[in-house]
Amino acid sequence: IETFQEFPEMGRFALRDMGSTIAAGVVKEITEEHKV
Repeated sequence: IETFQEFPEMGRFALRDMGSTIAAGVVKEITEEHKV
């Protein structure tokens, strides 16, 4: 995941439940970065 401003394609998200979209938005800020 990235911020929308830095990488628009990776900065959008949608939440789905049982085939219906229940929320959508953009990432404005990432406060803590975790390395995997």
